[in-house]
Amino acid sequence: MESRNATKNDSKDIFDWRNDPITRKSFFNHSVINWTEHQQWFEYKLSDESCILVIVEENLSKLGVVRYDKKDKFYSVSLNTNPLFRRKGLSSKILLCSENILKEKEKQTEINAEILNDNSNSKKTFLKAGYKIKIEGKEFSTYVKFI
Repeated sequence: MESRNATKNDSKDIFDWRNDPITRKSFFNHSVINWTEHQQWFEYKLSDESCILVIVEENLSKLGVVRYDKKDKFYSVSLNTNPLFRRKGLSSKILLCSENILKEKEKQTEINAEILNDNSNSKKTFLKAGYKIKIEGKEFSTYVKFI
């Protein structure tokens, strides 16, 4: 498994994964995103110095995307596994592999993940990747990891 920075060539895959019905249920914004809106967002994220967009691959297959957004003194993380590779026990490995790119930019940092409380798969993924519960909320909880 290898991680790399996302490029313009990854836009269509990320768009398709984002609009997958199962993916949408696990995101805070459940709506379908149109292509134009996605392209604007994607181009912005690629050029945003406070964002690290990581593709994780294995044997030339894209397994997923992880986004790290710098927020003051920590990074907010978001994970989206390619629907073709769901339910194979790879999500926590994708998350861990993506940290290699973050570590190139930051020697030590805090990473926070906000996860909807009814998303048990994401909770398991982040706990398996070394995250701990930081704040338990009514609708979502925040998980934290220090690298």
